[in-house]
Amino acid sequence: MNERLQLSRISPPGVSHTRIGRETRQVLLALFCFALPIVCLPWALRESATGLWVQAGLPKHVIQEVLIPRHGIPLLYVLVQDRGVYRSADNGATWEQANEGLPSTSWGRIQVQAFAADPQAPGILYAGLAAIAHADSALGTGLYTSASNGTTWLAVGREMVGKEAQAIGVMSPPAGEDGEPTSMVCVATGAELYCNLNHGQSWSRLDWRGVETPILCISIRPGEPEAIYLGTQGSGIYRTEDGGATWEAVLENLENLDINQIAIAPGQPDLMYIATGAGIHRSLDAGSSWTKLAGPMSDRRVNSIAVHPTDGNALCVGLEYGAAYCSSNGGATWTALSRGLGNATILSLAIDPQNESILWGGTSNGIWRYVFESPLSRRAVPLAPTATATERVDMTALPTPTATTSPRGTVTAATASPTRTATAISTVAPTLTSTPTLQPSATSSPTATPTSSPTVTPQPGPGPSTDRATAVPSPTEQPIRR
Repeated sequence: MNERLQLSRISPPGVSHTRIGRETRQVLLALFCFALPIVCLPWALRESATGLWVQAGLPKHVIQEVLIPRHGIPLLYVLVQDRGVYRSADNGATWEQANEGLPSTSWGRIQVQAFAADPQAPGILYAGLAAIAHADSALGTGLYTSASNGTTWLAVGREMVGKEAQAIGVMSPPAGEDGEPTSMVCVATGAELYCNLNHGQSWSRLDWRGVETPILCISIRPGEPEAIYLGTQGSGIYRTEDGGATWEAVLENLENLDINQIAIAPGQPDLMYIATGAGIHRSLDAGSSWTKLAGPMSDRRVNSIAVHPTDGNALCVGLEYGAAYCSSNGGATWTALSRGLGNATILSLAIDPQNESILWGGTSNGIWRYVFESPLSRRAVPLAPTATATERVDMTALPTPTATTSPRGTVTAATASPTRTATAISTVAPTLTSTPTLQPSATSSPTATPTSSPTVTPQPGPGPSTDRATAVPSPTEQPIRR
């Protein structure tokens, strides 16, 4: 009786309790349908947003390298510090480890510090490991390879057992007379250099004695396996044009001699960029001379360069503390790409060759994706000189093979090294013939032990004109170094 009285007080005459409940449900359903798009909007914006960085996985992990093969199955690889190789087949939505066969330390760490893919056969990968003390000497091998997109790994290069593979460079020349492509692979272990022409099955040691310093990066001129560039720690760039028979130091106008990456422009082998401990340098004559590019990164450590797959004038660079910049005119002007990234240090950049509007960044806090609001490449814009030195070559377009760049090592704290003086050195060593083939060298190379260098205080440089950004002051903290 009491329940009926209460119902009569809240219900109009002639309206049943069942009808009130049905109307309430309809109101709630309408509110839910109205609110659902609002609730889901942040996720939709996250996937389709342009002009800002969006985290694409592996948060709180240090991503040392981002690798996207130009051909083959669309796969995205990243090298994670102390955790080995991860890959994604769905544009970064999910990630899986790809470490079967790679050795680990007693603490379970997989210490891969160099990573590369064969541009001609993208299913073939190379991983260089730090030296691992193990009872089985085979597990101390410095280089592993996978022919299955990282599904399984096998040890190669017994000549490098127990040695740290610090840098890897891979290049595929045009197919030979038999129609089979031949890949050129070079691996640096300290101050030593090993190369081969058969996917890592046998190795020849080049008589590399140019400098007593570790090699940080390797680049091979597209289509020319005898032209090898080495970026060193504290001694600049060394180059050979004859497969290692002679080496020369290329130091003209280099203000900082820590070379973190060497990037050769696709289709324009004479156009090169290098990332140093104090800014970006560019060469228009295949590395014979260098010009420092003005810009907000001119006196800051640059960790990575990503050159556009089809336009050598378009490039992006990654620095510390959330700083990334892109240029569509060879470095004449720069645009800041910092929105959404926070304070993460960028260690590696890669422009997606299958979707050139997407830039991937490996950082000290996971993997990030940036979608450009407008095309980065501006083919109609000529390359504009941006420095004071005279450059000695015209920008004639050359054939378009694929350029590769080499990964770097483990992330540690470091400071820039002071400029040193080096001279060209010629030595007798194995020679790559026109076939080409490599002959092993009987001469051993001394092992280099890097020493610490006093900190350099860079001089402030002129700021650039920018599309949307201004110069960023250099931070005072010590940068993260790979």
